[in-house]
Amino acid sequence: MQISVKTTALAILASLGITACGSSGGGGSSTSTNNAEQTKQIEALKKQVELEQQAVRSAQNNANQATQQAKVSEQAKLQAEANLAKAQKAVDKAAQDLAAAQQAVKDAQAATAAEQAKAQKAAEKAAQDLAAAQQATKDAQAATAAEKVNAQKAADKATQDLAKAQQAVRDAQAKTATEQDKAQKAADKAAQDLAKAQQAVKDAQAKTAAEQDKAQKAADKATQDLAKAQQAVRDAQAKTAAEQAKAQKAADKAAQDLAKAQQAVKDAEAATVAEQAKAQKAAEKAAQDLATAQHRLQEVEKQLQENQNALAYWDASWRYLGENIESNPNRVTIGRSAVHIDLSKYPISNNMVEIPVSKEGKTVGKAYIINQAYSSYEQFIPEDVSSNATYYSGSDFVFIPVDPNKTDTLKNIVTATYTGKALDRNYLNDNDSSGTVTTADFSLTANFSNNSVEGSITNRENGRADIQLEKGTISSNIKNEYISMPYMGFVGVAKTTRKDGSIRNGEYLGFFAGSNGEEVVGSISGTGGQTTFGGKRQ
Repeated sequence: MQISVKTTALAILASLGITACGSSGGGGSSTSTNNAEQTKQIEALKKQVELEQQAVRSAQNNANQATQQAKVSEQAKLQAEANLAKAQKAVDKAAQDLAAAQQAVKDAQAATAAEQAKAQKAAEKAAQDLAAAQQATKDAQAATAAEKVNAQKAADKATQDLAKAQQAVRDAQAKTATEQDKAQKAADKAAQDLAKAQQAVKDAQAKTAAEQDKAQKAADKATQDLAKAQQAVRDAQAKTAAEQAKAQKAADKAAQDLAKAQQAVKDAEAATVAEQAKAQKAAEKAAQDLATAQHRLQEVEKQLQENQNALAYWDASWRYLGENIESNPNRVTIGRSAVHIDLSKYPISNNMVEIPVSKEGKTVGKAYIINQAYSSYEQFIPEDVSSNATYYSGSDFVFIPVDPNKTDTLKNIVTATYTGKALDRNYLNDNDSSGTVTTADFSLTANFSNNSVEGSITNRENGRADIQLEKGTISSNIKNEYISMPYMGFVGVAKTTRKDGSIRNGEYLGFFAGSNGEEVVGSISGTGGQTTFGGKRQ
C-alpha cells in the first residue's frame, strides 16, 4: 500500500515538473500565474499524500494490532491446549490413583479375609484343645491325683492357648481395622484428587469450548475422511473383488484353454497314431498296388510280346471265314461259311463283338466274334430264319496251328490251363432259328504227360446248366464223323443237364493255336444249341 502511494505521488510530481519545463519559454505575467497554480496543486498533492500516508500508517497499525491479537489468541490457544493437556494428565493420574486405591482396598480385603481365616483356624484349634482338655479333666477325675495335676496343667494350657487365640483374633481385627482405615483414607484422597481433576477438566473445557468446537470439526472432518477412506476401502475391495472375479474368469478361461490345448495335444497324438496307422495301411496298399502294377506290367509286357509275335500272323490273308481265297498256307478253318467274313478288322479281346455281314451289298445276318492272338471264333444269326433259307454261317472258327516241330517242346510243359470265353447260340424253338448269342466262362486243363484234357463251360448268360467237358484225348490228328485234320488238338464228350434233370451228351473238339500252343479254340455240339469257345494259356 505504501509503495503504491509513493509511486502515485512521484508520478504526479514528475508530470507537473514536465509541464513547468514545457512552459518556461513564455512571458512574465503568464509565468507567475502558472507558478501560483502549480504551487496550489503541489500543496494539494502534498496534503493528499499525507492523508494517504496517514491512512497507510493507520492501516499498518491496524494490521499490527491484528497481528498482536492473533499472537495473543495463539498464545491463549497454546495455553488452553497446555491446560487441557495438564488437566488430562491430572485426570490420568487421578484415574491411576483411584485404581491404586481400589487395588489397595482389594488387597486389604484379601488380607483381612486371610487374617480372619487364620484367626478362625486358631479359634477352632483352641476350641478343639479346650474340648480335649475338658475330656482330659473328665478322664483325670477318675484317675490318680498325679493325673489330675497333669490334667489341670493341660486345662491351664488350653485356657492360655484360648486366651492367645482370642487375643490373636482381636489383634487381627485391630490390624484389619487399621488397614481398612488406611485404605479408606487412600480412597478418600483418590476421590478428592478425582474431583479436583474433574473440576480441572471442566475448567479446561469451559476455557476451550472454541477449541473443542474446532476439535469437533476436526473430528467431524476426520470422521468424514474416515468414511471416505472406508468407502475407498470398500470400493477398492469391490474393485478387488471385480478384479478377482475377472482374474478368476481369466484363470478359468486359461484352465479351459489349457484343457483344450491338452485335449488338442491328445487328439493330435491320437490323430498322429491314426494317421500313422492310415499311412502304414496306405504304404502297405501302395506296396500291394506296386506289386500288382508290376505284375500287371509283366503281364502287359508278356501280352505285348505275344501281340508282337502275333503280328506276324495278323494278316487278312488268314483271319477270315467263308469263301476260299488264296491265303496264308498255315491258316486252318473249321466250318462251312458261305459268305466271306473278314475278322482282321477287329481287336484282340475277350469281349464279344457284333458285326454285320453282307453279301453282294445285301445284309444277310450278324456275326458275333471273339478274336484271340492266334485264333478267332464266332456264332451267326441270319436275317432270313425260314426253314428253306440260304445257309451262310454257323459255329465256325479259324486258327494258326501249332508248329509240328515244337510239339515235343509243348509236351515238356506237362500241364497247362486255358481260360477264356464261350459263345452260345440260343434258338427260340425248333421252328425259329433267330434267337440270340450270349457268353459264358470257359476253362480247360491240358495234361501233356498223359495227353488228356478236361474242362467246363460255366456262368452261362442264357441261364442254362453248365457244360462239363469230360476227360478227352490230345492227339496230333483230330478225327470225328465229319472231319479228319492233321493238327494238334483234342476231342471228348460234353455233358449237360436238361430242365427235367436228365443228362444230355454231346461232343467237343478243339485245337491248340499258336506255334507254341499259346491258345485253344473249338466248338461243342449235341448239347442244345451251338457253342464255340476259346482260351489263353495262363
